[in-house]
Amino acid sequence: MGIIPALVRSAFLIDAVYADSSRAFHITPQQGQLLCGLMPHPQGMTELTEQGAELAAEFYEETCRRIDALPVGLTPAERDRLVALLSRVVLDNNKVPEVFSEPAPAP
Repeated sequence: MGIIPALVRSAFLIDAVYADSSRAFHITPQQGQLLCGLMPHPQGMTELTEQGAELAAEFYEETCRRIDALPVGLTPAERDRLVALLSRVVLDNNKVPEVFSEPAPAP
């Protein structure tokens, strides 16, 4: 597989995760993406409500869990390499907004 289909198919895979997580929380995928986008810097009429912040945190945690499970067939070294390569694609002059930060470690 070449780089173009690999990246495009990866994007579709992530979109499917958003769709699945969104269904579980009875929101649209776009609302889920918006919640994740607002998490680092709450915005709105004044800021997210307590209920909105809780929903955003729960949605974020569940979606991170689902995304983390996608490369289940990779070894830890392969996962590290994938992270390094994708990080370069995202960070090298592509102006991708920070939507998902590193998830907080489980307590």
